This record gives sequence, structure tokens and C-alpha cells, in this order.
Amino acid sequence: MSEVPSTIAPTTQVVPAAATGRPPSRYTITGTFGEGGMSVVYSAFDEHLRREVAVKVFTKPISGTDSEEQQLEIDVLAGLNHHAVVTLIDAGIAPDPDGVEHRYLVLEPVDGADLRRRLASARLSLRHIAEIGYDLAEALEYVHRHGVIHRDLKPGNVLVVTDGDDGGRARAKLTDFGIALSSGIAHVTRPEGTTGTAAYLSPEQARGDVLTGASDVYSLGLVLLECHTGRLAFPGAPVDSAMARLSTDPEIPAELPEQWRLLLTAMTAREPKDRPADHEVVQALRDLVVAEGSRHRASSGLTAPELSTARAFETIAAIAARTFDVPVAVLSLVHDGKVQFAAHHGVPDARMPALESICSGASSSGPLIVEDAATDPRVMTHELVTGEFGLRFYAGIPVRSAEGAVVGTLCVVDSRPRTVAANELATLHDLAGLATVIRGTEAAIESASA
Repeated sequence: MSEVPSTIAPTTQVVPAAATGRPPSRYTITGTFGEGGMSVVYSAFDEHLRREVAVKVFTKPISGTDSEEQQLEIDVLAGLNHHAVVTLIDAGIAPDPDGVEHRYLVLEPVDGADLRRRLASARLSLRHIAEIGYDLAEALEYVHRHGVIHRDLKPGNVLVVTDGDDGGRARAKLTDFGIALSSGIAHVTRPEGTTGTAAYLSPEQARGDVLTGASDVYSLGLVLLECHTGRLAFPGAPVDSAMARLSTDPEIPAELPEQWRLLLTAMTAREPKDRPADHEVVQALRDLVVAEGSRHRASSGLTAPELSTARAFETIAAIAARTFDVPVAVLSLVHDGKVQFAAHHGVPDARMPALESICSGASSSGPLIVEDAATDPRVMTHELVTGEFGLRFYAGIPVRSAEGAVVGTLCVVDSRPRTVAANELATLHDLAGLATVIRGTEAAIESASA
């Protein structure tokens, strides 16, 4: 076990579940992810659940305004559950070696660097920028729908991991809700007024106006612009940087593809009313993910019909995930007797083999609905349920050929139990039917070309 380079960590390198005076026993510190002005984030091992976690310990002790802001972050995170938002597992209070008490949060570990470090080390491809932007747009749509405004969206508060080697799917998670606004939660009033990081403030933040979710949209626009250019849109001293956007729009490079130019220009409009709504940003970035992914596959040698079919299948999976408000949707098709995944939305390639057995259950016996996998005897012992994936909800619909034979499965998956509404199931049936039509069209093209 490596030594923890911080005086606020317990000398035993363990963070107790609460400051009860009992010997610490649950979270064993194994290293350090990073340090900021307000906290240190450690890698740790949860001795109770036998899994890796991240432990964020606030550097300032429990007292005054700082303590209220620490509790605010806990309260906000406790009400959120989304694939692109870092998940809160536990929270408590722990003494440092001098007996001074500090709050700590236990979070899901993310195997990747923050976006600030990624940008400092290498330029991102257009495809990865689109994928990161899409995840963050979905996160903002979700938190805004739950009455939360992040207020500090910047590269340092975005964790990024790439699935697999050779340019796999980039995934992003939004973190650090320490200064977020949330309806229904009492907030700390700071005398200095403006809250957030100067380089990424929206114009209304710089003015100290009342904020809406449009403020986060502006900040995301600046983050994505920086991903493209590798530089700040508004550099300089904090006050100069913040004030510059009151009279100046960020420069959008003319060499960017038109879709990107239009989106970034709209997201960074000075007036909140002129920016696109959350769902419009999500849709635009989803389209860019498809477009950039198609360009990537084209460079790998796929034909135009194959690209068109792949885009259609990806769209079907994305619509299924959005309809059910779940992080994962998968479209599998049987080819030459083997299950192949035509599209997988929100799941790494490495997880795909484990999904095959569950998908085959829907393929062979009709629709398969699992509202709580932890208590359903059909799947409760499956590795996706008992393992790190933590599957709790599954809904799968067979994809049939024009002749009625089962040729695949369209399914949606979540890490939380939930029920299925009749209209949701009907949409899943319709999307499975659409996959059948597309597959039949593809086969007809292949036959005509033979």
C-alpha cells in the first residue's frame, strides 16, 4: 500500500464510515487521484463491498460556510443517478491525525484523467470531442430536469475514459457539484457574488444575474471549443476574462465542419434565450457522434451502404435509450449463426460478451422484462447482476425477419430497478420492427449487387 501524501488522511490510511471514535475499518486508502484547492481525492478499497472506490476528503474542517458548501455537494449528488454524472456511494465525517474532523465523499472510481489533463497531453479527434460533448449534454439535460445547475462546468470537472485501444469510444462524466444550485436546497450566499471559474463563466454569471440551465450550456460550448482549438476562448486575468464575454463572442474557427460551427455559435450566444435548449444540444451532439463515427469507420474501409445501415442501427439504439431514460441500449443481430452487436449505445466493447446470454434469452422466448434483477430468479445470479456492472433493469424485444423468424434483440439496460410503461414497450416494439425493415433493405441491396 502506498503512502498517502496528505496530512488530512488518517495515519492508518483508512477513512472510517463515521467519526465514532472506533478504529477505522471500511475504506482503505491505496493512493491519490489528485488534489485541488478544496479537497484531495484518494483511490481506496471498500472493505465491506470488496470493490475499488474514490474517496474525496475536504481539506477544510467542518465549520462555518465551507461546511455548508460541503454538505450542499453531498445533498445534490445524493439526488442524482445518471451514467454521465459521477455516482455518490457514501458520505461521512473522519478525523485527521490531529483529531480535526473533515467531511468526505465516497464516489465511483473513474479509470481516466480529467479533460484538462487530456487536452494538455494531446489533441482530441473530432469523434472523441463529439462523444465527450454528447455525454456531457445528456448529463446537463438530466441535472437540469432535476432542478440542478452545475455553475462550474470546465475541463477539470470532466472525467474522461476511452474504452479499449485504437481510438475506442470516449466517455465523459461530470463531477464536482460543490457550487451547484439546486431547487429545494438551501444555498450559501457568498459576499463576492460571482461564482464559478472565470475562463468558463457565462455572460450572466459574469454579471451576477439569476441563472438558468442555459448558463451551463454556454460553459459546455466553451469547453467543446477548447477541445477543438486547444486554447482558452477567453484567456487572461480572472476579471478581464470574465468581463470580455459581456461584449465579445468567442472566435469559432472557420475550418471546423459546418455542423460544429453552427452548434458552438448557438451554444455561446451572449443572451441565454438565444441558446439551444438542453434537448436540442443533446440531439445535435448525437448527430455529430453518428457523423464523426461514420467518418471514422469510412477511414477503416466500410462501404457506403454499410455506413448508412450502421448509422441507422446506432440511431435506433440511441432512441431506445432515450425513450426509457436509461444509459445502455443494445441492438444485436444473428449473422451466420452467431450473435453480433449491430449497435451498442452507452456500453464499452469489453462489456459486450457478457450481454450475449441475456440478449439470447429475449431472442429465444419473446420479450424479456426484468424490473429488478436483484430479486428476479431468472437473472439474479448472472455476472452482469452480481458483478461490477450492477445490472438491475432489462427490457428486451426480439427482432424478427420479414418471415417472422427471430434474427436478433433490441434491449435497454439500467443499473437501477424500474417498471415498464405500456407506451415505452410499444416504442421498443416499433424500433425492433424498424430494425427488421433496415436489415431487409440491406439484404436486398446485397442480393441485387451479387
